[in-house]
Amino acid sequence: MRNKRAQNLSSGGFGQQKKTDAKGTIIKGISGFYYVAVEAASDAAPRVDLPANLAPREGMRIYQCRARGIFRKEKKKPLVGDRVRIEILDEEAAEANLTDILPRKNELIRPAAANVDQAVVFFALKEPEPDAVLLDRFLILMHRQEVPVLICLNKKDLADSGVSQHWKMIYEGCGYQVLLISAGIWEKEKRS
Repeated sequence: MRNKRAQNLSSGGFGQQKKTDAKGTIIKGISGFYYVAVEAASDAAPRVDLPANLAPREGMRIYQCRARGIFRKEKKKPLVGDRVRIEILDEEAAEANLTDILPRKNELIRPAAANVDQAVVFFALKEPEPDAVLLDRFLILMHRQEVPVLICLNKKDLADSGVSQHWKMIYEGCGYQVLLISAGIWEKEKRS
């Protein structure tokens, strides 16, 4: 009897599932829950009901996680984009605990995000006029966090071509990639 009980306890018996660890990325955080995308071990991995904008890509599994109290104690808040380690509590229900936040390569305050690979900033060339101070502040913030930036200057169809080229020349001269676009023309072509 004693041996059987010891076997059950060591194998996670008596209704308990064996806990496993995995690494993933936080894709959403809301009301103390963090949704972590993890590479699925098999095609048979169950899915969590999520809005369409968070549907996992092929081979991914989403776990609903709670952060351990140690994060509050250490004043460390998990952020979208964080690479994390989780302890899977219930594979079928896709529930887990967040156990560790892996080192971040960068961190943004607004919006709160970590490990950002690229920032894309959109500014209108006309209606409204571009705000160089606001754009420069954003570029400085991204530069401090070592986040590459792509600048998209929209409404090129409404702006004078000399003005468009002037803005492009200024920011390309600072080392940024700049695209002159016109979403209005693209929308018209898309509808046709």
